[in-house]
Amino acid sequence: MTDTIAALVILVLNLLLAVGIGRSLRQGGAIFSAGSGVYLLLIAGAYLGPGLLPQDLSGWGYFGVILILVMVFGALMLLGPLGRSLRSIPQDRLLALQGLRAFYGASFISQAAFGLMPTDSGVLHGSMHVATATFCLFAAITFLRGSAGARAWILFANLFGLVDILTTAYGLAFVSFEQMGVTHSINLAVFWPAPVYFWLHVVSLWALRHPRDHQGVL
Repeated sequence: MTDTIAALVILVLNLLLAVGIGRSLRQGGAIFSAGSGVYLLLIAGAYLGPGLLPQDLSGWGYFGVILILVMVFGALMLLGPLGRSLRSIPQDRLLALQGLRAFYGASFISQAAFGLMPTDSGVLHGSMHVATATFCLFAAITFLRGSAGARAWILFANLFGLVDILTTAYGLAFVSFEQMGVTHSINLAVFWPAPVYFWLHVVSLWALRHPRDHQGVL
């Protein structure tokens, strides 16, 4: 496996996530999918061309970029018509969308196995992604079955997923950054699924608190 192949795998997963969210929206799904597709192609072009980030970026700068992306995506995903539509997605669907995280995790582990990223980081973050996907899918099943412990599982799965994202962001910025740098294919995941999944967790937690009100303000 080369970094270019790894980038292609992440790009395909990114597109699948965009389509999955678009199909889950009651309104504006096609616009969301199309807009997301254009954005993903732009960042893929930047990755293959001049690069997504400055070559002299530091670990702190990289972490700052991640925080900015999270805030920007939060504003785009939670405000306006898109925010209202996103908050109308059923709880089980919000959790099911996290299932794709297992394949991102598998890509991390594969890259570690082929020496494309540090072994410890790849295995740790990849395993946490797989675990998050598993917990979220199990929580979705308990929710659909109306199990007594469904709320507890939803809470646990989302909190674990948020810890997973924060741990990965910290690891990429301060543990593995010198070995991977700004040209690594993993940046295609930083620029899309990381902030998207972060806010899907937040919306799922909000829906847990407001099970009968999916049209309110977060």
